[in-house]
Amino acid sequence: MIGELAKPDDGRTLVQKTHGKSSKLAIVPAVLLIRNPAKAFISWFKLRVTHSKVTQISYQLFNTSKFHQLVPKLLKTWEMVAMNSLLKKNAPVHLVYYERLKEDPISTLRGILAFLGVPEDERRLNCTRTHLKGPYKREGNREFNPYTTEEQLLMTQAVKRVNQTVQLLGYQPLPHYSIIT
Repeated sequence: MIGELAKPDDGRTLVQKTHGKSSKLAIVPAVLLIRNPAKAFISWFKLRVTHSKVTQISYQLFNTSKFHQLVPKLLKTWEMVAMNSLLKKNAPVHLVYYERLKEDPISTLRGILAFLGVPEDERRLNCTRTHLKGPYKREGNREFNPYTTEEQLLMTQAVKRVNQTVQLLGYQPLPHYSIIT
């Protein structure tokens, strides 16, 4: 995406997806998007294996050392990005939960626009409404649990730590995250 290559404070973009990798993030307002780590890691692994946001993979690939070696690394990154965004910012943070974005995208987008001080444009919101489903989304996802008991425990602990921090800072608690997807 072109916007991902721009500096976060150059004024050319409203928001940028960074995964917490920019040194300038501490000084610019941020929209922090948090997703259930168990589901996020499955989605990320599918993207990594296929290099596609729409292609499915064999669920047997999740029962490999390749996947299980990634889980602790992904979990560390998930927690670090959330905590750093919440605790090391010198600018406002608007917290968005992925699950709520999916449940009510228009209200969530309105909240993001208000946070950014951007006037709502009903034409653009209507465009969003009409494109919530489409060929650019992975179809055929099924609920399954590829995680070991230890991985589930580690995810539960990380979610609890992030949730405690979120609430101490005055945000709404995380949605209930079923670690066993």
